[in-house]
Amino acid sequence: MEKSQKNRDSANIQCACFRYSIFNKRLGDKKETRSGTIKTKRRGIMKSKTVMVVDDDKEFLEELAIALELHGFNAIAVNDANNIVQAASRQMPDIVLLDLKMPRKSGFQAANDLKERPEFARIPIIAMSSCYKHKDSLLLKVHGIKKCISKPLRADTLVEEISRIVGE
Repeated sequence: MEKSQKNRDSANIQCACFRYSIFNKRLGDKKETRSGTIKTKRRGIMKSKTVMVVDDDKEFLEELAIALELHGFNAIAVNDANNIVQAASRQMPDIVLLDLKMPRKSGFQAANDLKERPEFARIPIIAMSSCYKHKDSLLLKVHGIKKCISKPLRADTLVEEISRIVGE
């Protein structure tokens, strides 16, 4: 099997796993977490946090945006790391989810683009990667990335981590 076909198959499996974790959850006033059941916040009661998601996989990006919106966040989907500063300028995110491995510009370069601008320097960044190694944690800190979550992602784990970092 050629390398590009393996990458597509891996991406399809990753999307299917994430789709399962999103839509197999019971929607309503409560959601299940590792620590038990917690109440979700309704949009009308509290201001929703804005999450910018940057990933070159359009299908994964769309599904992740839907999952975040189902959990009460406002999602901004950006499918090209070159557009991260422009997208952040249009609507200031509270947090950024950033794929590390993208074709035209890496997630590390995109993180640097944000952190170089004073108006975006304090926005927390969570990296997403299927090839993250613990030894790369120093590299994450150098680029201003708070945490790296391994793909395939679990919706409940991701929502807990976002909520923890943005202080909800």
